[in-house]
Amino acid sequence: MSDLASPSLPFPPPSIVTLPNGITIRPYHPTADIATSAHHANNPRIAQWMTNSFPHPYTVESAQGWISSLNLFEARQMNFVIAKDDALIGGIGIKPMTDILARTMVIGYWIGEEFWGQGIGRQAVKAFTSWTLQEFPEVERIEAVVSAGNVGSEKVLLASGYALEATLRKRVYKNGVFRDEKFFAVLREDWQK
Repeated sequence: MSDLASPSLPFPPPSIVTLPNGITIRPYHPTADIATSAHHANNPRIAQWMTNSFPHPYTVESAQGWISSLNLFEARQMNFVIAKDDALIGGIGIKPMTDILARTMVIGYWIGEEFWGQGIGRQAVKAFTSWTLQEFPEVERIEAVVSAGNVGSEKVLLASGYALEATLRKRVYKNGVFRDEKFFAVLREDWQK
């Protein structure tokens, strides 16, 4: 577990992706991203689509817990900030699968509501997918899982080159409601076309 007293990182940490209009994807900063993470993530319209490990309310303590759980001083990071003019406005990450799925990663992301509808999600997912395929040459497939009803996220994935592959009925039970779950994916061979 990362310790907030560990060697300091510059702010902002160096970006892994730079996009137009001041949008970057960069590592989390151990202290500077706590307040903005709590501000943007503390939204029931975001939390309703996330797993239960993404709490609501999302407090400063929640943000500090998440950021401190990341190994920010390791060379290979899996979770990043989506930033506008260096300030956190969302998060994006990949999770490697294991065993017979070891050549697959799962992408996840969220963006603060005040930045919805500006194309930032599409730009970030598309650029992060390219980055992932470059950084992890062993990966052949990147998946995304979206609860039915999260139309914005579905549009982001489709516009980013992902294909809808399956719908699993009543797979999710959250807040007293069953929802279908939609599986999207992109294969390396399709991405490189």
